[in-house]
Amino acid sequence: MKSKSIFFLWIILFFRIGFVFGQSDAPDINEVIKNKTPLEQIMELNELSRQYRNSDIESALNFCIKAYEISVTSDNKTGMAISLKNIGIIDYIIGRYDSALVKYNKALKLFETINDQSELMKVKNNVALIYMAQADFLKAINHLREILQFYRINADTTEIIRSLYNLGNCYYYTGEYLISMECYREAIILNEKMENDQIKVDLFIGIGALYEAQDLLENALVEYRTALALAKKMNNRSRQGVILTNIANVYLQQDEANSALEMLTTAYLIRESLDDQKGMAYVLNLMGMAYEKLGQPDRAKELYISSLKISQTLGNMREVATTLSFMGVNLIKENNYHSAIEYIKTSIQITDSAQMLHELSENYKLMVFSYSAIGLTDSAEWYLDSYLKLKQYLQLSPEELNKFDITTKAKDDLIKKENRILIKQGEQLLFSLSLFWAIVLTLIAGLVIFIFILTVLLILRPKYRKRFLLKMFK
Repeated sequence: MKSKSIFFLWIILFFRIGFVFGQSDAPDINEVIKNKTPLEQIMELNELSRQYRNSDIESALNFCIKAYEISVTSDNKTGMAISLKNIGIIDYIIGRYDSALVKYNKALKLFETINDQSELMKVKNNVALIYMAQADFLKAINHLREILQFYRINADTTEIIRSLYNLGNCYYYTGEYLISMECYREAIILNEKMENDQIKVDLFIGIGALYEAQDLLENALVEYRTALALAKKMNNRSRQGVILTNIANVYLQQDEANSALEMLTTAYLIRESLDDQKGMAYVLNLMGMAYEKLGQPDRAKELYISSLKISQTLGNMREVATTLSFMGVNLIKENNYHSAIEYIKTSIQITDSAQMLHELSENYKLMVFSYSAIGLTDSAEWYLDSYLKLKQYLQLSPEELNKFDITTKAKDDLIKKENRILIKQGEQLLFSLSLFWAIVLTLIAGLVIFIFILTVLLILRPKYRKRFLLKMFK
Protein backbone atom coordinates (compact mmCIF):
# COMPACT_ATOMS: atom_id res chain seq x y z
CA MET A 1 0.00 0.00 0.00
CA LYS A 2 2.90 2.33 0.75
CA SER A 3 4.24 1.91 -2.78
CA LYS A 4 0.78 2.74 -4.13
CA SER A 5 0.76 6.02 -2.15
CA ILE A 6 4.23 6.87 -3.46
CA PHE A 7 2.99 6.15 -6.99
CA PHE A 8 0.16 8.66 -6.61
CA LEU A 9 2.60 11.21 -5.17
CA TRP A 10 4.62 10.93 -8.38
CA ILE A 11 1.42 11.33 -10.39
CA ILE A 12 0.68 14.57 -8.52
CA LEU A 13 4.18 15.92 -9.13
CA PHE A 14 4.08 14.97 -12.81
CA PHE A 15 0.64 16.42 -13.48
CA ARG A 16 1.36 19.59 -11.50
CA ILE A 17 4.14 20.32 -14.01
CA GLY A 18 1.77 19.45 -16.86
CA PHE A 19 -0.89 21.85 -15.65
CA VAL A 20 1.61 24.68 -15.32
CA PHE A 21 2.85 24.30 -18.89
CA GLY A 22 -0.56 23.29 -20.31
CA GLN A 23 -2.37 26.52 -19.45
CA SER A 24 -2.70 29.12 -22.16
CA ASP A 25 -1.36 32.60 -21.37
CA ALA A 26 -4.04 35.24 -20.88
CA PRO A 27 -3.50 38.57 -22.67
CA ASP A 28 -1.84 41.44 -20.82
CA ILE A 29 -4.37 43.90 -19.36
CA ASN A 30 -2.44 46.95 -20.55
CA GLU A 31 -2.41 45.61 -24.10
CA VAL A 32 -6.13 44.88 -23.92
CA ILE A 33 -7.12 48.41 -22.90
CA LYS A 34 -4.60 50.26 -25.07
CA ASN A 35 -6.11 52.77 -27.54
CA LYS A 36 -9.70 51.99 -26.49
CA THR A 37 -12.48 54.11 -25.01
CA PRO A 38 -13.50 53.37 -21.38
CA LEU A 39 -16.69 51.66 -22.59
CA GLU A 40 -14.72 49.42 -24.97
CA GLN A 41 -12.24 48.62 -22.19
CA ILE A 42 -15.04 47.63 -19.79
CA MET A 43 -16.77 45.45 -22.36
CA GLU A 44 -13.63 43.65 -23.51
CA LEU A 45 -12.27 43.05 -20.00
CA ASN A 46 -15.56 41.57 -18.82
CA GLU A 47 -15.76 39.37 -21.91
CA LEU A 48 -12.20 38.13 -21.28
CA SER A 49 -13.14 37.42 -17.67
CA ARG A 50 -16.02 35.27 -18.89
CA GLN A 51 -13.76 33.42 -21.34
CA TYR A 52 -10.98 32.65 -18.85
CA ARG A 53 -12.89 31.88 -15.64
CA ASN A 54 -13.02 28.15 -16.46
CA SER A 55 -9.33 27.88 -17.35
CA ASP A 56 -7.36 30.71 -15.67
CA ILE A 57 -9.27 31.94 -12.63
CA GLU A 58 -6.63 34.44 -11.48
CA SER A 59 -6.49 36.23 -14.84
CA ALA A 60 -10.30 36.19 -15.05
CA LEU A 61 -10.53 37.89 -11.65
CA ASN A 62 -7.95 40.52 -12.61
CA PHE A 63 -9.87 41.33 -15.80
CA CYS A 64 -13.17 42.04 -14.05
CA ILE A 65 -11.54 43.93 -11.15
CA LYS A 66 -9.87 46.22 -13.70
CA ALA A 67 -13.19 46.57 -15.54
CA TYR A 68 -14.86 47.60 -12.27
CA GLU A 69 -12.16 50.19 -11.55
CA ILE A 70 -12.56 51.72 -15.03
CA SER A 71 -16.36 51.69 -14.59
CA VAL A 72 -16.11 53.58 -11.29
CA THR A 73 -13.69 56.14 -12.77
CA SER A 74 -15.96 56.73 -15.79
CA ASP A 75 -19.16 56.55 -13.67
CA ASN A 76 -20.54 53.74 -15.84
CA LYS A 77 -23.22 52.06 -13.68
CA THR A 78 -23.86 49.27 -16.18
CA GLY A 79 -20.14 48.50 -16.28
CA MET A 80 -19.96 48.52 -12.48
CA ALA A 81 -22.92 46.14 -12.18
CA ILE A 82 -21.64 43.67 -14.80
CA SER A 83 -18.13 43.73 -13.32
CA LEU A 84 -19.50 43.09 -9.82
CA LYS A 85 -21.58 40.22 -11.17
CA ASN A 86 -18.49 38.68 -12.78
CA ILE A 87 -16.41 39.10 -9.62
CA GLY A 88 -19.25 37.41 -7.72
CA ILE A 89 -19.25 34.50 -10.17
CA ILE A 90 -15.53 33.94 -9.57
CA ASP A 91 -16.04 34.16 -5.80
CA TYR A 92 -18.74 31.50 -6.17
CA ILE A 93 -16.51 29.25 -8.29
CA ILE A 94 -13.73 29.28 -5.69
CA GLY A 95 -16.21 28.88 -2.83
CA ARG A 96 -16.25 32.37 -1.29
CA TYR A 97 -20.03 32.41 -0.96
CA ASP A 98 -20.34 35.30 1.51
CA SER A 99 -18.13 37.48 -0.67
CA ALA A 100 -20.11 36.44 -3.76
CA LEU A 101 -23.40 37.41 -2.09
CA VAL A 102 -22.01 40.85 -1.24
CA LYS A 103 -21.02 41.40 -4.89
CA TYR A 104 -24.35 40.09 -6.17
CA ASN A 105 -26.37 42.33 -3.83
CA LYS A 106 -24.43 45.39 -4.97
CA ALA A 107 -24.96 44.36 -8.60
CA LEU A 108 -28.70 43.85 -7.96
CA LYS A 109 -29.07 47.40 -6.63
CA LEU A 110 -27.26 48.83 -9.65
CA PHE A 111 -29.33 46.82 -12.13
CA GLU A 112 -32.49 47.97 -10.34
CA THR A 113 -31.28 51.58 -10.63
CA ILE A 114 -30.73 51.32 -14.39
CA ASN A 115 -33.85 49.11 -14.76
CA ASP A 116 -32.09 46.22 -16.50
CA GLN A 117 -34.50 43.38 -15.70
CA SER A 118 -32.67 40.77 -17.78
CA GLU A 119 -29.36 41.23 -15.94
CA LEU A 120 -31.27 41.47 -12.66
CA MET A 121 -32.65 37.97 -13.23
CA LYS A 122 -29.20 36.62 -14.13
CA VAL A 123 -27.87 37.82 -10.79
CA LYS A 124 -30.89 36.33 -8.98
CA ASN A 125 -30.06 33.05 -10.70
CA ASN A 126 -26.53 33.27 -9.31
CA VAL A 127 -27.92 33.95 -5.83
CA ALA A 128 -30.03 30.78 -6.20
CA LEU A 129 -26.82 28.82 -6.90
CA ILE A 130 -25.43 29.97 -3.56
CA TYR A 131 -28.61 28.82 -1.82
CA MET A 132 -28.06 25.43 -3.45
CA ALA A 133 -24.48 25.25 -2.16
CA GLN A 134 -25.79 26.12 1.31
CA ALA A 135 -28.35 23.28 0.99
CA ASP A 136 -31.31 25.69 1.05
CA PHE A 137 -32.96 24.06 -1.95
CA LEU A 138 -36.52 25.20 -1.34
CA LYS A 139 -35.44 28.84 -1.36
CA ALA A 140 -33.38 28.19 -4.50
CA ILE A 141 -36.37 26.56 -6.22
CA ASN A 142 -38.61 29.55 -5.43
CA HIS A 143 -36.01 31.92 -6.91
CA LEU A 144 -35.54 29.79 -10.01
CA ARG A 145 -39.27 29.45 -10.68
CA GLU A 146 -39.61 33.24 -10.63
CA ILE A 147 -36.64 33.56 -12.98
CA LEU A 148 -37.97 30.88 -15.35
CA GLN A 149 -41.35 32.59 -15.56
CA PHE A 150 -39.68 35.91 -16.42
CA TYR A 151 -37.64 34.37 -19.24
CA ARG A 152 -40.63 32.45 -20.61
CA ILE A 153 -42.57 35.72 -20.86
CA ASN A 154 -39.62 37.38 -22.60
CA ALA A 155 -38.93 34.33 -24.81
CA ASP A 156 -35.22 34.26 -23.88
CA THR A 157 -34.40 30.70 -24.90
CA THR A 158 -30.81 30.69 -23.62
CA GLU A 159 -31.83 31.76 -20.14
CA ILE A 160 -34.87 29.45 -20.13
CA ILE A 161 -32.45 26.56 -20.74
CA ARG A 162 -30.13 27.73 -17.98
CA SER A 163 -33.01 28.10 -15.50
CA LEU A 164 -34.38 24.66 -16.38
CA TYR A 165 -30.95 23.13 -15.84
CA ASN A 166 -30.57 24.73 -12.41
CA LEU A 167 -34.11 23.71 -11.44
CA GLY A 168 -33.30 20.17 -12.56
CA ASN A 169 -30.29 20.18 -10.25
CA CYS A 170 -32.39 21.37 -7.30
CA TYR A 171 -35.02 18.68 -7.85
CA TYR A 172 -32.26 16.09 -8.20
CA TYR A 173 -30.89 16.96 -4.76
CA THR A 174 -34.36 16.90 -3.20
CA GLY A 175 -35.03 13.46 -4.71
CA GLU A 176 -37.73 14.63 -7.16
CA TYR A 177 -36.09 12.70 -9.98
CA LEU A 178 -39.00 12.77 -12.44
CA ILE A 179 -39.39 16.54 -12.17
CA SER A 180 -35.61 16.88 -12.48
CA MET A 181 -35.61 14.72 -15.61
CA GLU A 182 -38.45 16.73 -17.18
CA CYS A 183 -36.48 19.95 -16.61
CA TYR A 184 -33.41 18.43 -18.28
CA ARG A 185 -35.52 17.01 -21.11
CA GLU A 186 -37.06 20.39 -21.98
CA ALA A 187 -33.63 22.05 -21.76
CA ILE A 188 -32.12 19.48 -24.14
CA ILE A 189 -34.91 19.94 -26.69
CA LEU A 190 -34.57 23.73 -26.58
CA ASN A 191 -30.79 23.51 -26.86
CA GLU A 192 -30.97 21.42 -30.05
CA LYS A 193 -31.47 24.69 -31.93
CA MET A 194 -29.25 26.88 -29.74
CA GLU A 195 -26.25 24.48 -29.92
CA ASN A 196 -24.79 25.86 -26.67
CA ASP A 197 -21.90 23.50 -25.90
CA GLN A 198 -21.60 24.61 -22.27
CA ILE A 199 -25.25 23.76 -21.66
CA LYS A 200 -24.76 20.40 -23.42
CA VAL A 201 -21.94 19.50 -21.05
CA ASP A 202 -23.98 20.44 -17.98
CA LEU A 203 -27.05 18.54 -19.18
CA PHE A 204 -25.05 15.38 -19.89
CA ILE A 205 -23.68 15.64 -16.34
CA GLY A 206 -27.19 16.09 -14.95
CA ILE A 207 -28.62 13.10 -16.82
CA GLY A 208 -25.61 11.03 -15.72
CA ALA A 209 -26.28 11.93 -12.09
CA LEU A 210 -29.91 10.82 -12.47
CA TYR A 211 -28.80 7.46 -13.87
CA GLU A 212 -26.31 7.12 -11.03
CA ALA A 213 -29.01 7.80 -8.43
CA GLN A 214 -30.97 4.87 -9.89
CA ASP A 215 -27.87 2.60 -9.77
CA LEU A 216 -27.67 2.54 -13.59
CA LEU A 217 -23.92 3.03 -13.46
CA GLU A 218 -23.01 2.08 -17.03
CA ASN A 219 -25.63 4.49 -18.36
CA ALA A 220 -24.18 7.18 -16.11
CA LEU A 221 -20.68 6.54 -17.47
CA VAL A 222 -21.91 7.01 -21.05
CA GLU A 223 -23.31 10.43 -20.15
CA TYR A 224 -20.21 11.47 -18.21
CA ARG A 225 -17.81 10.37 -20.95
CA THR A 226 -19.85 12.21 -23.56
CA ALA A 227 -19.69 15.32 -21.39
CA LEU A 228 -15.94 14.88 -20.87
CA ALA A 229 -15.25 14.67 -24.62
CA LEU A 230 -17.11 17.92 -25.18
CA ALA A 231 -15.49 19.66 -22.19
CA LYS A 232 -12.05 18.73 -23.56
CA LYS A 233 -13.01 20.04 -26.97
CA MET A 234 -14.01 23.35 -25.33
CA ASN A 235 -10.89 23.37 -23.10
CA ASN A 236 -13.25 23.84 -20.16
CA ARG A 237 -11.00 22.64 -17.34
CA SER A 238 -13.55 23.47 -14.66
CA ARG A 239 -16.08 21.03 -16.10
CA GLN A 240 -13.37 18.46 -16.78
CA GLY A 241 -12.62 18.45 -13.05
CA VAL A 242 -16.31 17.95 -12.24
CA ILE A 243 -16.77 15.12 -14.73
CA LEU A 244 -13.60 13.26 -13.75
CA THR A 245 -14.81 13.39 -10.15
CA ASN A 246 -18.20 11.97 -11.14
CA ILE A 247 -16.61 9.16 -13.16
CA ALA A 248 -14.37 8.34 -10.20
CA ASN A 249 -17.44 8.16 -7.97
CA VAL A 250 -18.95 5.56 -10.30
CA TYR A 251 -15.69 3.58 -10.21
CA LEU A 252 -15.86 3.58 -6.41
CA GLN A 253 -19.36 2.12 -6.56
CA GLN A 254 -17.98 -0.55 -8.90
CA ASP A 255 -15.20 -1.32 -6.36
CA GLU A 256 -12.47 -0.06 -8.69
CA ALA A 257 -10.68 1.96 -6.00
CA ASN A 258 -7.30 2.24 -7.74
CA SER A 259 -8.81 3.51 -11.00
CA ALA A 260 -10.95 5.94 -9.01
CA LEU A 261 -7.95 7.23 -7.08
CA GLU A 262 -5.97 7.90 -10.27
CA MET A 263 -8.89 9.86 -11.72
CA LEU A 264 -9.46 11.75 -8.45
CA THR A 265 -5.80 12.77 -8.38
CA THR A 266 -6.17 14.38 -11.80
CA ALA A 267 -9.49 15.97 -10.81
CA TYR A 268 -8.00 17.38 -7.61
CA LEU A 269 -5.10 18.98 -9.46
CA ILE A 270 -7.46 20.63 -11.93
CA ARG A 271 -9.65 21.98 -9.16
CA GLU A 272 -6.66 23.11 -7.13
CA SER A 273 -5.24 24.96 -10.15
CA LEU A 274 -8.59 26.79 -10.44
CA ASP A 275 -8.74 27.41 -6.67
CA ASP A 276 -12.05 25.54 -6.64
CA GLN A 277 -12.32 25.01 -2.87
CA LYS A 278 -15.80 23.48 -3.04
CA GLY A 279 -14.67 20.96 -5.65
CA MET A 280 -11.49 20.15 -3.73
CA ALA A 281 -13.56 19.31 -0.63
CA TYR A 282 -15.72 16.91 -2.63
CA VAL A 283 -12.69 15.22 -4.21
CA LEU A 284 -11.04 14.80 -0.80
CA ASN A 285 -14.17 13.02 0.43
CA LEU A 286 -14.09 10.59 -2.48
CA MET A 287 -10.34 10.06 -2.03
CA GLY A 288 -11.11 9.15 1.57
CA MET A 289 -13.67 6.61 0.38
CA ALA A 290 -11.09 5.15 -2.03
CA TYR A 291 -8.55 4.71 0.77
CA GLU A 292 -11.25 3.06 2.90
CA LYS A 293 -11.71 0.49 0.15
CA LEU A 294 -7.92 0.05 -0.07
CA GLY A 295 -7.76 -0.75 3.65
CA GLN A 296 -6.25 2.55 4.83
CA PRO A 297 -8.88 3.98 7.24
CA ASP A 298 -6.44 6.34 8.98
CA ARG A 299 -5.51 8.00 5.69
CA ALA A 300 -9.22 8.21 4.85
CA LYS A 301 -9.94 9.93 8.17
CA GLU A 302 -7.25 12.56 7.49
CA LEU A 303 -8.83 13.34 4.12
CA TYR A 304 -12.32 13.59 5.62
CA ILE A 305 -11.10 16.04 8.25
CA SER A 306 -9.39 18.18 5.58
CA SER A 307 -12.58 18.17 3.51
CA LEU A 308 -14.74 19.08 6.51
CA LYS A 309 -12.56 22.08 7.36
CA ILE A 310 -12.88 23.45 3.82
CA SER A 311 -16.66 22.93 3.66
CA GLN A 312 -17.28 24.46 7.09
CA THR A 313 -15.21 27.51 6.13
CA LEU A 314 -17.20 27.89 2.91
CA GLY A 315 -20.56 27.26 4.55
CA ASN A 316 -21.13 24.42 2.08
CA MET A 317 -23.59 22.45 4.23
CA ARG A 318 -24.32 19.95 1.47
CA GLU A 319 -20.72 18.74 1.53
CA VAL A 320 -20.53 18.99 5.33
CA ALA A 321 -23.41 16.49 5.51
CA THR A 322 -21.64 14.15 3.08
CA THR A 323 -18.38 14.28 5.03
CA LEU A 324 -20.11 13.57 8.34
CA SER A 325 -21.73 10.48 6.79
CA PHE A 326 -18.36 9.27 5.48
CA MET A 327 -16.79 9.80 8.89
CA GLY A 328 -19.64 7.78 10.37
CA VAL A 329 -18.83 4.91 8.01
CA ASN A 330 -15.17 5.17 9.03
CA LEU A 331 -16.13 4.84 12.71
CA ILE A 332 -18.48 1.93 11.99
CA LYS A 333 -15.57 0.03 10.44
CA GLU A 334 -13.63 0.64 13.66
CA ASN A 335 -16.62 -0.76 15.63
CA ASN A 336 -17.02 2.66 17.28
CA TYR A 337 -20.78 2.66 16.81
CA HIS A 338 -21.75 5.24 19.44
CA SER A 339 -19.48 7.91 17.92
CA ALA A 340 -20.64 6.95 14.43
CA ILE A 341 -24.27 7.50 15.46
CA GLU A 342 -23.48 11.05 16.64
CA TYR A 343 -21.82 11.98 13.33
CA ILE A 344 -24.63 10.46 11.28
CA LYS A 345 -27.30 12.18 13.41
CA THR A 346 -25.74 15.56 12.62
CA SER A 347 -25.71 14.67 8.92
CA ILE A 348 -29.39 13.65 9.17
CA GLN A 349 -30.28 17.05 10.66
CA ILE A 350 -28.71 18.80 7.66
CA THR A 351 -30.09 16.47 4.98
CA ASP A 352 -33.57 16.42 6.52
CA SER A 353 -33.86 20.21 6.80
CA ALA A 354 -32.51 20.59 3.25
CA GLN A 355 -34.80 17.83 1.91
CA MET A 356 -31.78 16.01 0.45
CA LEU A 357 -33.72 12.76 0.26
CA HIS A 358 -31.14 10.48 -1.36
CA GLU A 359 -28.49 11.40 1.22
CA LEU A 360 -31.10 11.12 3.98
CA SER A 361 -31.98 7.56 2.93
CA GLU A 362 -28.30 6.57 2.99
CA ASN A 363 -27.99 8.00 6.50
CA TYR A 364 -31.04 6.02 7.64
CA LYS A 365 -29.38 2.86 6.33
CA LEU A 366 -26.23 3.60 8.32
CA MET A 367 -28.31 4.14 11.46
CA VAL A 368 -30.00 0.76 11.00
CA PHE A 369 -26.60 -0.92 10.94
CA SER A 370 -25.21 1.07 13.90
CA TYR A 371 -28.19 0.58 16.21
CA SER A 372 -28.39 -3.11 15.33
CA ALA A 373 -24.71 -3.51 16.21
CA ILE A 374 -25.22 -2.13 19.74
CA GLY A 375 -28.46 -4.06 20.31
CA LEU A 376 -30.96 -1.18 20.21
CA THR A 377 -33.47 -3.01 18.04
CA ASP A 378 -36.35 -0.52 18.49
CA SER A 379 -34.24 2.34 17.09
CA ALA A 380 -32.92 0.09 14.33
CA GLU A 381 -36.46 -0.91 13.32
CA TRP A 382 -37.62 2.73 13.25
CA TYR A 383 -34.78 3.72 10.93
CA LEU A 384 -35.31 0.61 8.81
CA ASP A 385 -38.97 1.51 8.33
CA SER A 386 -38.04 5.12 7.47
CA TYR A 387 -35.35 3.92 5.05
CA LEU A 388 -37.68 1.53 3.20
CA LYS A 389 -40.41 4.16 2.81
CA LEU A 390 -37.97 6.74 1.51
CA LYS A 391 -36.21 4.27 -0.77
CA GLN A 392 -39.55 3.26 -2.29
CA TYR A 393 -40.37 6.92 -2.88
CA LEU A 394 -37.03 7.54 -4.61
CA GLN A 395 -37.01 4.35 -6.71
CA LEU A 396 -38.50 4.87 -10.16
CA SER A 397 -40.49 2.26 -12.07
CA PRO A 398 -39.16 0.73 -15.34
CA GLU A 399 -41.65 2.88 -17.29
CA GLU A 400 -40.37 6.01 -15.57
CA LEU A 401 -36.76 4.96 -16.13
CA ASN A 402 -37.41 4.68 -19.87
CA LYS A 403 -38.02 8.42 -19.92
CA PHE A 404 -34.35 8.92 -19.01
CA ASP A 405 -33.26 7.67 -22.44
CA ILE A 406 -32.79 11.05 -24.08
CA THR A 407 -30.77 10.56 -27.26
CA THR A 408 -29.65 13.65 -29.14
CA LYS A 409 -27.80 14.11 -32.40
CA ALA A 410 -25.17 16.05 -30.48
CA LYS A 411 -24.44 13.10 -28.21
CA ASP A 412 -24.28 10.64 -31.10
CA ASP A 413 -21.91 12.93 -33.00
CA LEU A 414 -19.67 13.31 -29.95
CA ILE A 415 -19.51 9.58 -29.33
CA LYS A 416 -18.65 8.93 -33.00
CA LYS A 417 -16.01 11.64 -32.92
CA GLU A 418 -14.50 10.26 -29.71
CA ASN A 419 -14.38 6.78 -31.25
CA ARG A 420 -12.65 8.18 -34.35
CA ILE A 421 -10.10 9.92 -32.13
CA LEU A 422 -9.48 6.72 -30.16
CA ILE A 423 -9.04 4.72 -33.39
CA LYS A 424 -6.63 7.33 -34.76
CA GLN A 425 -4.68 7.36 -31.49
CA GLY A 426 -4.55 3.56 -31.59
CA GLU A 427 -3.23 3.61 -35.16
CA GLN A 428 -0.60 6.20 -34.22
CA LEU A 429 0.43 4.15 -31.19
CA LEU A 430 0.65 0.99 -33.30
CA PHE A 431 2.79 2.79 -35.88
CA SER A 432 5.07 4.19 -33.16
CA LEU A 433 5.47 0.76 -31.57
CA SER A 434 6.16 -0.83 -34.96
CA LEU A 435 8.78 1.80 -35.73
CA PHE A 436 10.34 1.38 -32.28
CA TRP A 437 10.63 -2.39 -32.61
CA ALA A 438 11.95 -2.10 -36.17
CA ILE A 439 14.76 0.14 -34.91
CA VAL A 440 15.46 -2.17 -31.96
CA LEU A 441 15.57 -5.26 -34.17
CA THR A 442 17.82 -3.49 -36.69
CA LEU A 443 20.25 -2.52 -33.91
CA ILE A 444 20.21 -6.05 -32.49
CA ALA A 445 20.80 -7.56 -35.92
CA GLY A 446 23.66 -5.16 -36.58
CA LEU A 447 25.21 -5.98 -33.22
CA VAL A 448 24.92 -9.74 -33.83
CA ILE A 449 26.57 -9.40 -37.27
CA PHE A 450 29.36 -7.26 -35.80
CA ILE A 451 30.05 -9.78 -33.01
CA PHE A 452 29.96 -12.67 -35.49
CA ILE A 453 32.47 -11.01 -37.87
CA LEU A 454 34.71 -10.01 -34.97
CA THR A 455 34.65 -13.56 -33.57
CA VAL A 456 35.53 -15.07 -36.95
CA LEU A 457 38.44 -12.67 -37.41
CA LEU A 458 39.80 -13.34 -33.94
CA ILE A 459 39.56 -17.11 -34.33
CA LEU A 460 40.87 -17.45 -37.88
CA ARG A 461 43.51 -14.73 -37.85
CA PRO A 462 45.67 -14.89 -34.70
CA LYS A 463 47.81 -12.00 -35.85
CA TYR A 464 44.73 -9.80 -36.13
CA ARG A 465 43.69 -10.93 -32.66
CA LYS A 466 47.09 -9.89 -31.31
CA ARG A 467 46.86 -6.46 -32.96
CA PHE A 468 43.30 -6.02 -31.69
CA LEU A 469 44.26 -6.85 -28.10
CA LEU A 470 47.27 -4.52 -28.26
CA LYS A 471 45.03 -1.67 -29.39
CA MET A 472 42.47 -2.41 -26.69
CA PHE A 473 44.92 -2.52 -23.79
CA LYS A 474 47.78 -0.25 -24.80
